[in-house]
Amino acid sequence: MVSSQDSTIFEFVSTGTKGNIDKLIQFQETDNPLIINLAFGDKKTSDKRGQPNIEIDDFAVSKNGDRDLILSTVAWSVYEYTQSHTEKWIFFAGTTPVKTRLYRMAISKYYQELSKDFHIFGLVIVDGETIKTPFDSSTQFDGFIVKRK
Repeated sequence: MVSSQDSTIFEFVSTGTKGNIDKLIQFQETDNPLIINLAFGDKKTSDKRGQPNIEIDDFAVSKNGDRDLILSTVAWSVYEYTQSHTEKWIFFAGTTPVKTRLYRMAISKYYQELSKDFHIFGLVIVDGETIKTPFDSSTQFDGFIVKRK
């Protein structure tokens, strides 16, 4: 695991049945200075005008056999980032309903532990408006938002 000095970018390698796959986590600013977007996916490097360009492919589905380790690495990055950014809310959602459901399942599985350190809310979009509600493992959410206690 390699992280930027300000804990906004984390790089690691998924090692599994399909070999090594470079992964990237990035905490990105939004229009609201108190809300940070957690972007995560495969690390893609391309060349733009002679300059290396690094991007996150958040639509990639690796199926490398190490899903739980990857999710715990992402959770660890949230702990790291919020150590020095305690005032920030971290927003995350899957790029597909299946990925969002996976995140809900992971939160549900570790809710007791996570809720000791974080306020955890689910987000539901109703008539174009985002509604924040306390996390409930049986509710289908469109995204999630957490903040360090």
